[in-house]
Amino acid sequence: MASNPVNRKLVISKVKPSTKYNSVIIVDDQELDNWITQKILEAVNFSENIHVYTSGEAAIEYLQGLNINSQVSASLAPDFIFVNTRMPQMSGIEFVKKMQELPEAIRNHTKIVLMSPVPNPKEEAQVKSLKGVYKYLPKPLSIEALETL
Repeated sequence: MASNPVNRKLVISKVKPSTKYNSVIIVDDQELDNWITQKILEAVNFSENIHVYTSGEAAIEYLQGLNINSQVSASLAPDFIFVNTRMPQMSGIEFVKKMQELPEAIRNHTKIVLMSPVPNPKEEAQVKSLKGVYKYLPKPLSIEALETL
């Protein structure tokens, strides 16, 4: 006696590749550079969540709204913030100084990467003297530069 074939439904689930970090913020007044940075971060699965701001003020406002006051809630803080050094109203250097006013949980958890459209030794020396700066990179962000983090 011949057996009847059993109809089976093949279920294929998409598994999202694991990311290195939970959250990053991009701060740049140049929308094209924001797009490039975001696409590079996505291409290498750098972060689960990417927040983009076109001004330092908006990013600081977001960070202030996190109300982080303990180590437990530090998980809300971004792992990295990529900031353009040259923006109107609030430069990247001013942004770093403003970050020092935020709760310690944010400052201790977040690595700030300043990116310059025109890197130069004077700016690099100024950046390296700032408390809280993790890295100084040229813009636009590249995969090679990202691998140095």
